[in-house]
Amino acid sequence: MRPLALRRQASSVAAGLLVAGLFTYVFLAIVARRLSASDLGTFGAVWSVLFFGGVVAYLGVEQTGTVWVAAAPTEAKTAIPISGGRLALLVSGAALATASLTVLLVPGARKASVFAIILLAVAAYAPNYLLRAHLAGNQRFGLYGGLVAAETAARLLALAVVLAVTGTSVEGFLLATAIGPLMAATLFGGIIVKLHFVSAADQIPLTSIGALGAANFALIGFLNIGPAIVTARGAEIAAAGVFLGFLIVRIPLFMFQSITATL
Repeated sequence: MRPLALRRQASSVAAGLLVAGLFTYVFLAIVARRLSASDLGTFGAVWSVLFFGGVVAYLGVEQTGTVWVAAAPTEAKTAIPISGGRLALLVSGAALATASLTVLLVPGARKASVFAIILLAVAAYAPNYLLRAHLAGNQRFGLYGGLVAAETAARLLALAVVLAVTGTSVEGFLLATAIGPLMAATLFGGIIVKLHFVSAADQIPLTSIGALGAANFALIGFLNIGPAIVTARGAEIAAAGVFLGFLIVRIPLFMFQSITATL
């Protein structure tokens, strides 16, 4: 890709990330104003573990899938480079592991409702990461940025519905977090229905997904697990401050995603 084209494509993704960042901070500002310090600490810890588990599970698939699609011949550009069976195992394993880790680390989240919401949330992000791999692999970066922005816009819309229907609660805000990506995926339904799984013989090697997954585990774990550890030690109010501090510190790292997506 030529430097000018790379800058243009990266700018498209960066624009989507900027919108996504703005909507995310509006979402979290509303949550912070509505919840008590203790409940905010619980929410922040669950949020941190949720995105740690979900992103680690799927980011390796997105990254390797992008390369696979980019190198595929024209007739294979609509393929999902992972078999349906392996995807089902990945989603179910990631959802169960993330929900179990949350229950282990966050005392305030030890409820059946929270466990079920986390299962839903982790599963809900699967189609979006597969769609990201398809869009990036086909160099449709405008739509890629649009998808990232749509996820957070849909989450804000879901939050408004949850507030109107159920009022203020940790479970309600987590439910909005889970519903958002599902709503965004429906906007891209015309693309999703054209995608198809490859056979087990043609899918991305598990070693490639595992290697990137391990790297993402180390990176994203350090970025997200702090609030959960503080909460696990029985300091929910302190965890609220750690959670908000982590969000501010991560802003520069967040913007590098536009470069990694286009590369």
